[in-house]
Amino acid sequence: GTLDITSAGAVTDSGTLAITGVTTISASGQDITLDDASSTFGTLVLTGANVAVTEAAATDLGASTVSGTLGVISTGAVTDSGTLAIAGATTISASGQDITLSETASTFGTISVTGANVAVTDAGAVDLGTSTVSGTLGITSGGAVTDSGTLAITGVTTISASGQDITLS
Repeated sequence: GTLDITSAGAVTDSGTLAITGVTTISASGQDITLDDASSTFGTLVLTGANVAVTEAAATDLGASTVSGTLGVISTGAVTDSGTLAIAGATTISASGQDITLSETASTFGTISVTGANVAVTDAGAVDLGTSTVSGTLGITSGGAVTDSGTLAITGVTTISASGQDITLS
């Protein structure tokens, strides 16, 4: 089934959630914390301030707006099926799994990733935070590409930022 929550306050979990359909949580300006390590969700559609999600399966991020930070811990691959507008830092941890964020209109603050093969598309500038990638890293950016953290990339790194500066120091 689906889960649809609209809240004027913070949204948290106090137990395991098993949602097979779309999970929509609208808590504009409020924090969303779903941190039960056994929870599973269908597509996540989130509107909130600081958002933290832990999922015991693959994670699909639907169209979401986060005015603060986004943190995702997933035991499976992480993908997007909608535009992501993240104002603050984005941290995605999917150790040994692929991360593919390919929606061309998405924007992230500083993005830090832990995964196998990682592909990120950002309509604006990209700032790479501390990241560990055991496979390939592909960045497509509509703006400049910089780093503010240590990058440990085992495989090939490909950066496409046509007409923009790329500074990795």
